[in-house]
Amino acid sequence: MSLNEKCMLASLDIGIPSGRKIDKDVSNKVAQEYGIDSRLECGNFNKIIINARYLNNLQAVKRNATKVFEELTLPWVTGRVEFRLMPNKRYLEWSSQYRKFKSDFEKEKNFIGIEYESMIDEAKDRLRQTGGLFRRSDYPSSERFLNKVRMEHHIRPVPDSHNLDLRVAVGDEEAQRIRDEVAESMRAELQRTNMAVYDRVYDAVAHMNSVLSNEKPKIHQTLTEKMKRLVDILPDLNLNDDENLEEIRQEIIKELLSTTAIGLRNSESKRKEVVEAGESIIKKMEKIYGTRA
Repeated sequence: MSLNEKCMLASLDIGIPSGRKIDKDVSNKVAQEYGIDSRLECGNFNKIIINARYLNNLQAVKRNATKVFEELTLPWVTGRVEFRLMPNKRYLEWSSQYRKFKSDFEKEKNFIGIEYESMIDEAKDRLRQTGGLFRRSDYPSSERFLNKVRMEHHIRPVPDSHNLDLRVAVGDEEAQRIRDEVAESMRAELQRTNMAVYDRVYDAVAHMNSVLSNEKPKIHQTLTEKMKRLVDILPDLNLNDDENLEEIRQEIIKELLSTTAIGLRNSESKRKEVVEAGESIIKKMEKIYGTRA
């Protein structure tokens, strides 16, 4: 099965104003006090024009949505908007969670729209309206400000170099050269993507070992829950149908998830067994995929 039959390209684009703005007057004043000609030669002063408490909930939604999105996808093409590979089997799960995140995000956005003038009034007092740092010109209209608050996701098909027909535009020979370049580029991207899967597994096992190896480990339920979540998603992320990776997944289930977080917390001998099994898995991964940085 080809890559474009297994996956789609997905992006998550979330924009939240920083609530900060460079004060050129203050920056130039500081530069002059230190005998520097211009702020451009020493740095800028960023003032907080919007109290962080008004944006905290939006930032929380962004963190949670990004965490789920990255959990269900693998890196692919980066740019202003990053596109990642999403297994087709995971799209419905993502779509359901995205709708919830989007609803929460829009509620917070509406709240900011209602409170926008109150946010400005708070800044007047905090930055001192008279003789202080407050400038009404730092604040656009409510409509313009809210236009910068966005949450969107986009889905695209994975390109198929074999169906890239450019013969009419550039001729048969050049069209084949372009198809070969696209295919090679996609092979390189897929190789990087596969290594990202291996790194995710390696890091998860290494983290569990690190926690359990402590003299007095703090073992939370999330330690095993996150590992269970990983082994559940892993078959869909194994785009290369790598038998070694599947074998490692089965070892994790058998050796590292043979007991609960409570069982690990209460049994030093069990912790030792899991650590030894984890070390064995790490060595196997390093032998197959190379030592991970």
